[in-house]
Amino acid sequence: MNIEKITELITKGNGHLQVPAYFQVGIFGLNASLLRQLSSRNARGLDIGCGNGSLVKYLREKEVSFDGIDSQAPEAEYFMKQNITGMKPMAGAIPRPDNHYDLVVAFQNIMLNRAFTIGGILHDPTKREGEAWEIEDHESRVRTGQFILYEGARVVKPVGRFLIYPEAKRIDDIIGRGMLSMQGITYHSEDVDEANAKKYMKWELKKYGLDEDMQREYLGEQYFEDWGLYQRTVVMKSR
Repeated sequence: MNIEKITELITKGNGHLQVPAYFQVGIFGLNASLLRQLSSRNARGLDIGCGNGSLVKYLREKEVSFDGIDSQAPEAEYFMKQNITGMKPMAGAIPRPDNHYDLVVAFQNIMLNRAFTIGGILHDPTKREGEAWEIEDHESRVRTGQFILYEGARVVKPVGRFLIYPEAKRIDDIIGRGMLSMQGITYHSEDVDEANAKKYMKWELKKYGLDEDMQREYLGEQYFEDWGLYQRTVVMKSR
């Protein structure tokens, strides 16, 4: 089975994948020492697109004050059960004040990543050079992605960290970077644990029924480099 067939199999998969907390902890570099620092400083964090809240629950067990926001979030005082569809003071904004969080994270939030696109065109490394995926209703989707990005940047402290995985370089962002800089937002790449990234992807591919040979074929070095799976994005704001 070639890469194109495997990709077709995965993209047609049903169900929403819930990623175990320990994978996300590794991807975001939240080691025991950092968690102790966050806890001792009474730092606050937010998981954008928290899904079933596994990361939020894990961090709270480590005595780190973390909130989660997602339309599918569990019922609890530290979860906000909603999508981000607007910016403060508009409806759909994150219901938190400016500069509220020390750490904001977003794991595989496709809608957020669209904030970095040019006209809603996503780069697809399985296609020939010059080809691309075109998103239906792309202007609306890109705008929603920008709402999420701006809101995440609004609620994180100027000295805080806003981390997105995978990194934004997998998306054509030449114009997107310029637009974001006009809003006082910049970003750069940062390495993640390579072994952890591969471990996660093998687990994900196994979910779709790919055997060991198919996993090895799909998880070639070029795949990881093209899709930014060795890096995360660090978003910063100048104001």
